[in-house]
Amino acid sequence: MAAALIWAFRQYAHARPAAATWRTSIKTFPVSYIAVLLGFIAASLMSRLFQLTGHTFDDEELSDPLLAALTIINAGMAGPAEELALLALVVVALRATGHGWTIVLLAAAAVRVPFHLYYGWGAFGFSVWACLIVLLYKRTGAIVAIILGHATFNMANYIPVIGGAPKLIAVAIGIWVIFMHLSNIMENRLADAQEQRRIEENEAYERGYPDRSK
Repeated sequence: MAAALIWAFRQYAHARPAAATWRTSIKTFPVSYIAVLLGFIAASLMSRLFQLTGHTFDDEELSDPLLAALTIINAGMAGPAEELALLALVVVALRATGHGWTIVLLAAAAVRVPFHLYYGWGAFGFSVWACLIVLLYKRTGAIVAIILGHATFNMANYIPVIGGAPKLIAVAIGIWVIFMHLSNIMENRLADAQEQRRIEENEAYERGYPDRSK
């Protein structure tokens, strides 16, 4: 249903978004994983700082292999179910109807928080997650990578046998991607500033030394 509505809004707006490249998707995946993690950290901190009523869920003991597989798959389905409805549909629908990104951010937080209130009032911290992935989607358009990041985060919670190493690796890669992206932005801005300074110096020189050949 969400996918159909996304298609309909894009047709209404005559939008033809470019598909994210595989390189962009690979870079987006660990960053989206971090966005989910930061949302849960924010929710936990909000509950503790303001002493809000919260709910924790004990890890299930999945002794039956079939039950374990179905539980893990079910956890992963939250990725496409939530991100198509709470992210892509919200962004596409509001942008197609002429709303700015500030409204999109507020709407994304407004629909994601109630969806997770079963965690308690600290779920308002999930607005951090909502805003981060909207900005990530705006920057990359890599909805599949964002879906996989969410799904992986959920499924990893049900696979204690793998330990914390893969989670730490995903976080480390995400931090590295963010660092490299910010470094590239700073380098580009520095290069632009130097080019602008060179142009201004040339213009100042030409004003001081006009062409006398005419």
